[in-house]
Amino acid sequence: MDAAIRQAVEKIEEIQRKARENNDGLRLEVNERILGTCQALMAAIAILVQRSRELQAEIVAAGRGQGPPQEFYKRNHQWTEGLLSAAKAVGVAARVLVAAADGVVTGSGKFEQLIVAAQEIAASTAQLFVSSRVKADRDSEKMAALSVASKSVNQATAQVVASMLLTSLILHYTKRRRKKWRVR
Repeated sequence: MDAAIRQAVEKIEEIQRKARENNDGLRLEVNERILGTCQALMAAIAILVQRSRELQAEIVAAGRGQGPPQEFYKRNHQWTEGLLSAAKAVGVAARVLVAAADGVVTGSGKFEQLIVAAQEIAASTAQLFVSSRVKADRDSEKMAALSVASKSVNQATAQVVASMLLTSLILHYTKRRRKKWRVR
């Protein structure tokens, strides 16, 4: 999971370097805004994954008793599978987000694809949060930290969506102005 997020961050940085080389003016500003919000989202996801891992360790330590961690995972295999599934979904959604951001920046993708990818991350985050909360102690500090991280991911997702909508409006308005100016 960490590797997938790290690769996504590296890919966004690579896309940003290319965008800086190939664009200027308004298009560069738009690309910087898009990629900046995507980077913030990836940072929030990385924190979420770390907090989830810490909470999982706490849950296993509390429920393990005298046996090894493998015994806990065997006894709670459905929970374990749900947690792994949620974690994988976050990683896959991060890769989809990067591909969508690349498409938007290079002009081969649509803004809507990036919005959908960001919303998929929010859904996967909710799944990871709920899967973790099922076995966590209500008063757990690590659960509270995971809750904060989950909210941060949701806020970063909202920033990506808002940025895309604003960017779309700016580009549309600029395009209309240019057409008007050419007609005169």
